[in-house]
Amino acid sequence: MSQIELVWILKSLLLPPGGLILLLLLGLLLSARLIGKFLIFMTLVMLYLLSTPFAAQQLAGELEQQVAPIDTQAPEIRQAQAILVLGGGRYTNAPEYGSDTVGPMLLERLRFAARLSRETGLPIIRSGGSDPRKGQPE
Repeated sequence: MSQIELVWILKSLLLPPGGLILLLLLGLLLSARLIGKFLIFMTLVMLYLLSTPFAAQQLAGELEQQVAPIDTQAPEIRQAQAILVLGGGRYTNAPEYGSDTVGPMLLERLRFAARLSRETGLPIIRSGGSDPRKGQPE
């Protein structure tokens, strides 16, 4: 077994949900004792909590709010030819606009792309998917 395979196996066992499954297996081995029943109960509670949107938002919220500063003078940026903005949804039949408009995720992306475009002088290229209900592009 190579070192890369060993790292992959360890990573799979330790990262969620692998660690909780190992804890559940330990609880099943010790199920005759009170500690085993406690481990089984706690594992089931943690699996449930980690599968709820509230817990996901609480755990990922801090990470998602941290935006790494972009050095617009970096060589990688200077080699770029354009800024690609991927679609992020749309707000259909917006009464305040009288038609469809961009959704909140796409608006954030467009604002950031506009800032980068001002700082680098690069053009913006937009790319969007389709609304599965209407088959219309974003």
